[in-house]
Amino acid sequence: MLTGCDGVFGLTHIPDRTDAQTGDSEVVIDGREHCEQDMFPDLTTVLTRWDRATTGVGFDVNVEAGELVVRVPANMPGLAYVRHLANIDMTEATLTVEVPRAIGLIDSETFFSVMIDDTNFYFFDVVNGQLTMRVRSLNVDKHLAMMSYDSAAHRFWRFEHDKVLGQMRFFTSSDGTSFTMRHSMPTDVAVGPMTIELGAATINTGLAVGSEAHFDNLEYCPP
Repeated sequence: MLTGCDGVFGLTHIPDRTDAQTGDSEVVIDGREHCEQDMFPDLTTVLTRWDRATTGVGFDVNVEAGELVVRVPANMPGLAYVRHLANIDMTEATLTVEVPRAIGLIDSETFFSVMIDDTNFYFFDVVNGQLTMRVRSLNVDKHLAMMSYDSAAHRFWRFEHDKVLGQMRFFTSSDGTSFTMRHSMPTDVAVGPMTIELGAATINTGLAVGSEAHFDNLEYCPP
């Protein structure tokens, strides 16, 4: 588990520092002094930190122009995602990602999860034109909230754990600076050592035309 002064993205904690080799940086965000960013500088670096998985021909995860790009093909169900190789401690922490482009029309989805395992996780999901926020506990989805997805207003997605209230909170932002809370729920899934997942999927017959989801500027801020 990575906490305190450990570096979840492979850096040591030096506020306002940019790593010349990886392009990643540590910054002060919302008054939290030990935030780290993964800017997805190149595929080689990403694959030292993330496990990449795909199902089916044409599903792919790559890095292009400093963004994590998840591709899905036409007319085929399946998914492609990355899962971080190390755990983070989400206790009183925030976890934010920028989503420059999402898949989320009929029979497709884009997702951002903080998880214990495949049956226990909190997640954002764009599906059927809706931004959804919920928890999957023991493989049962609970506490669902949804709204029409707006790619500009909902460009940044954030989880925030409130230990005092025993809640996981969901925020969105258009600019990565000013965030609006969209949903909160009790911590049905224990918050502590967790990992991160980013990806996209198609269901049923999939999309008529192949498409892709883009992620950038992942930020983890412990208390």
